[in-house]
Amino acid sequence: MGTNYTALFRLIEILRTIPHKPDRSISAETIQTVLERKGFSVQIRALQRDLKALTKQFGLNRDTSKHNYRWSFKDKSPISFETMDTPTALTWVLARDQLSGLLPKITTE
Repeated sequence: MGTNYTALFRLIEILRTIPHKPDRSISAETIQTVLERKGFSVQIRALQRDLKALTKQFGLNRDTSKHNYRWSFKDKSPISFETMDTPTALTWVLARDQLSGLLPKITTE
């Protein structure tokens, strides 16, 4: 069974693009532009699905007050991908996925 590293790195870049503070939220269209500058080609609908999945995993804020939803991390998010380099972000995501079933729930919330 192979791993789709391109998709994984794209998800990490999406997380790095999302602002840590809700007052600096970002639209999916802007995220798409940032990803394209970094060499990732993604359709807007696929990006919206990624954001929906990441919201479940990382508890992102989705501001629905405007036509184009805007995304940010919650105010007191325990992690910020904005300042992480890709290897560190990848390590964090993989560790979280692999260890979540082994650790007490309070450590992975």
